[in-house]
Formats: sequence, C-alpha cells, structure tokens
Amino acid sequence: ATTEDILSTQGEREIRLHRKGGKVTHDKLTGDLCLVLDAWLHRAGIVTRRSYTRAMNGIVVLSVGGDALAGPESVRAVARHLADEQDSGHQVVSVLHASRDTREELLGLAHAVSPMPDPRELDMLVTTGARISCALCAIALIDQGRRAVSLTGSQAGIITDTRHGEATVVDVRSARIRSALDDGAIVLVAGSQGVSTDLEVTALPESAADTTAAALATALGGTHVVYLHPSRAQVR
Repeated sequence: ATTEDILSTQGEREIRLHRKGGKVTHDKLTGDLCLVLDAWLHRAGIVTRRSYTRAMNGIVVLSVGGDALAGPESVRAVARHLADEQDSGHQVVSVLHASRDTREELLGLAHAVSPMPDPRELDMLVTTGARISCALCAIALIDQGRRAVSLTGSQAGIITDTRHGEATVVDVRSARIRSALDDGAIVLVAGSQGVSTDLEVTALPESAADTTAAALATALGGTHVVYLHPSRAQVR
C-alpha cells in the first residue's frame, strides 16, 4: 500500500492527502494522522518516530528513526515500505538513523576507554550507527530485487560547520543523490551527520534528528515538509 492508501483507509476517521498540481494539500492534519500511521507501522514491525517530506518533482524523502531497524524483520519491513513508495511512482530518498541501543552502545564504549573522549574521534564513532542502518536496508532492498545505494552524510553532499558533536548543516550538494535517483535507485542517507568545511566527519546533535531530511528536501526542490511523530504533526 502507498502512503496515501494507508492514510485514507486506516484508523477510526478517514484522513486523506490529495495531490493537486504536483503538490500535497492537507484536508486534515492533526495528531490523529500520527495515530493512523502509528497503527500501520506497528503492524509492519516499525515502532519509531518518523518524518515524511514530499517534493514537487516526485521525490519523496522519508526520515525513519533507527529503532525501526532494530532487527532483521523490521529492516525488511522498512525496505518493503520504501519499495512501495517507488512503485507508486516516486523517486525515493530515505534518511536512516542509528537505533538508540546502537548509539548508547557506541557512546558507552567510548566512555569506557576514556572519561572524556576526543570530540573528533567521538563523531567518527557515533556516525557509524546510521551507516549500519543504511547498509542493512540497502541489502534488504537489493535482496528484494531493487536497485539501492547507501550513502554516508559526506557522500550525500551534506556540508556542515566545524563543531564536533553539535554541527549545523550549511550546504547540501545533491548531485550524487540526483544521479542515483536518475539511475532508478532508492537512495539511503545516513542521518545526523555530514562533512565539515574542514573535510572532517561531523555529527549533528541528537535533538536535530530531522535536520538531514529537511535539508535534503530543500536541496532536492521540496516545498512541503511534513514531520509526523507519535504526539504531533507539523507542516513546513
């Protein structure tokens, strides 16, 4: 089922998104929408917060929290959902994050080695979590007969300032993503990371988990950014 089918058929109330003239118009976008998505995602084995970003040019950016990829079945469920989006006629970009357990394990290892880990090396370590998520999802998609490619933040062209651990996105150079989309691939981007203007790997703060999707949507020509969480929905 496509995202639109899910929104229009699940839950106690009918909530639709109608696409008109290449844009998405919202008849009703409230907390009920989050509950509708949550119900379907739980049945699919996905239990996390996520965001959906739709662009005018047919590109869909989906930001999926890492807890949705906590096990093999969940990874395959996410991959099937991305494949469904592609089957509905969209070019698909998904921003994936590390699971909370993976992130905490990596931080725990760093602090076991040193009570004050070096910020640069800590960024090198914690950003591997999202890369694991991307690689696993790409493997699942390829196994399902899809063309897929996983990219680190730097490979995806996400440029940040030089602050380790709390970097801010300053630019997105999306040529590699566009090229992969044009080749028919589903593109998986490691979230909350990039490369600094000093060519160092950087991590965005955990509170900025949706920043990567928003930045990519802007760079790829998006006009509507819809964040869907268990307790709220926002349109930008």
